[in-house]
Amino acid sequence: MSSVQIGPFMFATGLLLAVLGFITANIVAAVLDRKHKSGAENTVFWGVLWGVIAGRLAYVVSHLSLYQGAWTAALDLRDGDINIAAALVVAGLYYLFRWYKNRRLWPALPAAVVSGLLVAAVLHLLLGSGDTVRGKALPHLTLQALEPVDSNRSLADFTGKPVVLNLWASWCGPCRREMPAFEQAQAMNPDITFIFLNQGESAQIANDFLKQEGLSLEHVYLDPQQQALASVGSAGLPTTVFIDASGNVIDLRAGELSLPSLRAYLERLRKP
Repeated sequence: MSSVQIGPFMFATGLLLAVLGFITANIVAAVLDRKHKSGAENTVFWGVLWGVIAGRLAYVVSHLSLYQGAWTAALDLRDGDINIAAALVVAGLYYLFRWYKNRRLWPALPAAVVSGLLVAAVLHLLLGSGDTVRGKALPHLTLQALEPVDSNRSLADFTGKPVVLNLWASWCGPCRREMPAFEQAQAMNPDITFIFLNQGESAQIANDFLKQEGLSLEHVYLDPQQQALASVGSAGLPTTVFIDASGNVIDLRAGELSLPSLRAYLERLRKP
């Protein structure tokens, strides 16, 4: 399962697991530290913060070429791209240092960290089992023409070149924010077909949005019944599917993409 919907909000599964693990660790630290008052809860917070900073820095440094011309995106964590190994190492070292300096953190701190990781791991197994899209071809999808003079298409019509299928709607804030990155990527990558499939809106609403934002996009289609969302197993928007030239799904991203993170997906899509 690439995403989980809670009320009106859609979360990428990985981000949701991290948040729930962090909340669990804080609760366990607060409960176990009532007696010693050692500041275990505060230590958990700072460890996570330093881990996120280190993980993001490691990701940016290892992908410097992706950020050329888009350096401000390095500070934007909404794309969720971090080096997990670096984050865990730095957070772990911070916790060991704090434990060495303050032995009263036992047993609250290690119990909190283990509990948070355990909750994230168990939920990953439970939620991850629903992801059956990767490595397979999507079911038949009809792409309804945006303009009456155009013809409806099938997703299978685009087999033969790599395809990036972006599911969006004009009311979706993250969709609106990532559209300029997709416009730029489409212009710079003629070897890849970009398809923008509007979910649940009329042709007039979609056209009005594109004109208002000044977007020049090719291959914009409509999906009034939102069949594509069900086909890819996503709970919300935006969702982007990366399909190889044979029609098989290589990657799926639930949530907003920055230009650098989109470039990283395109690099993987090109690999044989």
